[in-house]
Amino acid sequence: MRKLDADTSGYGLDDPEIVVTFETSEGSTHTLLVGDLTASKAQRYVMDPSRAYVFLVDIGYVSQFTGTVSSYR
Repeated sequence: MRKLDADTSGYGLDDPEIVVTFETSEGSTHTLLVGDLTASKAQRYVMDPSRAYVFLVDIGYVSQFTGTVSSYR
């Protein structure tokens, strides 16, 4: 986890490829921005826009969000 200053452009988070919004069973709504691949191509940068941190997430976890809407029905 890396704490950010205001600039997220180096992570692909200014214009993220994937935006995931979900609601928990308690009714809280959360959003995750999925940015660029890391240099190793094994992880992606992910950020909750309500927090000033960028997380590295294994590509296997993120790749499931690249389908069409009908893929998740």
